[in-house]
Amino acid sequence: MAARDEFHQRVTKIQALLDKAAKVEDLELQGELARYIAVRTSGLIETTVRETLENYVQKRAAPEVQRFVSTRLRRFRNPDLKDILELAAEFSDSLQDALRDLPEEFREAVTSTVGLRNNIAHGGDTSISLGKIRDRFQNVRRFLEALREYLNN
Repeated sequence: MAARDEFHQRVTKIQALLDKAAKVEDLELQGELARYIAVRTSGLIETTVRETLENYVQKRAAPEVQRFVSTRLRRFRNPDLKDILELAAEFSDSLQDALRDLPEEFREAVTSTVGLRNNIAHGGDTSISLGKIRDRFQNVRRFLEALREYLNN
């Protein structure tokens, strides 16, 4: 239950940032906030995938398997959709299929958000509107909720 609360707390914090940024009149500052929100959303992807899979294994596997998976997931950093699908296949083909079957806009939001985060982190000149990052965030949230629901977290 703690993981569910942590996920919802993270989502709520990002939503609050979006709401605050929408009140900012300075468009340049609003753009900076949109980039920050993109980085936070990318972090939400990484953290949620890792925690969801760890929780799944903790409920079903022997301690040795739990330790192995936990160690493997610690190296799971800054995943894009391809990485998430490959990791899902290591758990089960049906999980990978379920994620592949999600609406394109959910999957594309993961890919584009992580790509944007990487560009920002490496000093790229990026611009994104607050409206666009809000849409991406909502689709990323739906992708992560589907993952959590599939694994009953």
